[in-house]
Amino acid sequence: MKLLTHIPCPVETATVLSRMNTTSREKHTAAIEKLLIQANEKIKPAMLYKRCPVCFKDESSVIVNDVEFNSRILKVNLENAKNAFVYIITCGQTYEDFLHSLDDMLDRYYVNEIGNVMLSEAQAQFLRYLEKTYALECISKMTPGSLEDWPLSEQKKLFALLTEEAIHEKIGVTLEENMLMTPVKTLSGIAFPTASPFENCQMCPQISCPGRKAPYDDSLKKTYF
Repeated sequence: MKLLTHIPCPVETATVLSRMNTTSREKHTAAIEKLLIQANEKIKPAMLYKRCPVCFKDESSVIVNDVEFNSRILKVNLENAKNAFVYIITCGQTYEDFLHSLDDMLDRYYVNEIGNVMLSEAQAQFLRYLEKTYALECISKMTPGSLEDWPLSEQKKLFALLTEEAIHEKIGVTLEENMLMTPVKTLSGIAFPTASPFENCQMCPQISCPGRKAPYDDSLKKTYF
């Protein structure tokens, strides 16, 4: 298991504004820039991961480091992978403290969007780190709960693989009974080498999602099912 705390994840004003559903971005710019200075100084995302061997069980499940995950899509994605990377990334308690230190509701809204962008950037930087460190040409990821095929209940197995005690000790993340993680700006998943990029969004028909990274592709069902 490896802990990363040194990978920079700077957030730019334009990226935050692009997530906001507004036609008058100019009036928000100054406030966001001010909050970003504080956020980039205070919040340092942490990443905990483990490189794990991949084995296969049946058509709808895959074994990663002796833990069985039930997902047809994950199984197909890992079919040609010898190893996968189980990970958790968090903006940590410093983000929570910063958010709750703000009295103005609009500032809280801005910082919520800043947190979303920072977490997304941290994940992107982490994937680039894996590509460079392990000499991988292309790496993609899946996150439990993002698709019906891999439900949020599988989060428990991911935490068991990394061990809940170690996760809390090293990066302060806790898995609640409802399978959600705290602190709130936290992501988990399995990253894997692949010949072509894969995004959960490609299999999700929810078009209005603000975090969409790729268009829905109905034809992919033939590949996975």
